[in-house]
Amino acid sequence: VIGPDGSLYAALAKNMVVSHNYTDLFAYGRDWLDKPHFPFWMTALSFRIFGINEWSYKLPAILFMLMAARYTWLFAKALYSETIANWSVLILLTAQHIVLSNTDVRAEPYLTGLIIASVYHFYRAYSSKLFGQLFLGSLFAACAVMTKGIFALIPIGAAIGGHLLITKQWKAILNIRWL
Repeated sequence: VIGPDGSLYAALAKNMVVSHNYTDLFAYGRDWLDKPHFPFWMTALSFRIFGINEWSYKLPAILFMLMAARYTWLFAKALYSETIANWSVLILLTAQHIVLSNTDVRAEPYLTGLIIASVYHFYRAYSSKLFGQLFLGSLFAACAVMTKGIFALIPIGAAIGGHLLITKQWKAILNIRWL
């Protein structure tokens, strides 16, 4: 685990498991209010299942990055083709920041997976009018907010809003179902 952030984040999740307190983050003997809880909950869950060790610390981030790859592929395939979907996943998984974020276990693997999952399900909600897709898009967006804060909604809204603007679907932008 690469310090100082990685070791601090692992210690925060370990404290959750050891103290059975999953609502408060403690570091250096006092409340630590710096980050939202979602990544720490995922790491704590992994610690509870697999024990407190390095690979169980890194496992959730890797799984979320694999989720990002899958949703990137599904989204690109829905909009373009299987070839473009394959290239999209290759570009995603070989981007230097993504590789570093998985090695160092930052918020980006979680955020990448949650944002593309939300965008995909919102796109499907728009194209299929299914409530389940809207629910899943909202659930992933909520988890993204619990990972990085309310600002996580900007890329999600920009992706869906941008698509509707580019395709000149003006009425769909103001549809009440998005609220």
